[in-house]
Amino acid sequence: MKADKKYIIILAAIFVLLIVVEYNQPKPIDWNATYSKKDKIPYGNYVVYDYLADLFPNQKITTTEKGIYRTLENSYSPNGNYIIIGSTFEPDTLDLNSLRDYVMSGHNAFVSAEYFNNAFSDSLKFKCEEGSFFAANNILSKDSTSLNFTDPSVHSERNFNYRRGTVEYYFSSFDTAHTTVLGRSSKNNANFIAVQYGKGNFYVSTVPIAFTNYNALKGNNSEYISRALSYLPVADTYWDEYYKPGSHIESSPLRFILGNESLKAAYIVMIFSLLFYIVFETKRKQRIIPVITPLKNTSLEFVETIGRLYYQKGTRSGIAHKKIVFFLDYIRTRYNIATNIFNDAFYSSLASKTLIPAEELQNLFTFISQVQAANTIDEIALMQLNNQIETFYRKTK
Repeated sequence: MKADKKYIIILAAIFVLLIVVEYNQPKPIDWNATYSKKDKIPYGNYVVYDYLADLFPNQKITTTEKGIYRTLENSYSPNGNYIIIGSTFEPDTLDLNSLRDYVMSGHNAFVSAEYFNNAFSDSLKFKCEEGSFFAANNILSKDSTSLNFTDPSVHSERNFNYRRGTVEYYFSSFDTAHTTVLGRSSKNNANFIAVQYGKGNFYVSTVPIAFTNYNALKGNNSEYISRALSYLPVADTYWDEYYKPGSHIESSPLRFILGNESLKAAYIVMIFSLLFYIVFETKRKQRIIPVITPLKNTSLEFVETIGRLYYQKGTRSGIAHKKIVFFLDYIRTRYNIATNIFNDAFYSSLASKTLIPAEELQNLFTFISQVQAANTIDEIALMQLNNQIETFYRKTK
């Protein structure tokens, strides 16, 4: 037992030490593009979401995680905005129809993504492509791409610069009759357009990375965000968290643990510690269990001794009397029937409880009465009495 405690203490100490080391290690920067308002990582939308209160003062900002159809199926304000920012925008039929009806009735939708499914792009009559950033001037430049607005009232004297390869998607074609180009890259590729749709407008951008925390805090790029969203009227606004990378994946405790580096390391150490303990525990020698001799049943020996004494002395009537006394006591104890009178009621009651015919019982107890009345009994009568009583026992087991 002392050896077991020593192993447990050592494993526990190692486990605690590894947790402390992992907890105090500097966390690596997470460069995943989540576009979530909850994330303060470089490519989250925490800063942009915080801007909304300034861009739409005194207006209601509603976060939705239910999808467009479920958000708009009941009712919405007479004038409002719907903002969707993510790496892809692939609405199903219900969501797309709901968003189109929402805009057609006079509302506005701002959608920024690098990829749009055919249902959405075909309904607005545009196509997207990814520009190449492997040109010589791109490779040698840290910030090879810049953005700006085409509208003179929104255009900035200073371009908005972004890391090479992060804002390369653009509109390769669109319906010029209903589409207005609002922004272009330094390569003159259109990356921000307004599409008139019914009484409202779709504002579509192919550079969602420009609306992330990293770029919002870099140089003058926060102005790009405020100027792009300034096309939306000051009104109640929906912020969509449904069309974010990974938002449709159901979480579980194990997924949460494995998604956190410190918890993942602790979980792995715990599993290996348990396996280590089990391996050593199975090798532990078990102490020999002593064989305990069961106590002898002396009751049978006592009965046999008494029987021999009676037989040697030739008192067969005494043996018969004792046999009858024990038998009648058995009847009273087990069946709760009085044995002082042997009559029809006695035979009927005992027969119903033992399932032995009443006539057979009457013969047995008549013979018992004869033995009790006799002063002496020969060996044949004693054997007959014993056989009949033993037969009764066998039938009632």
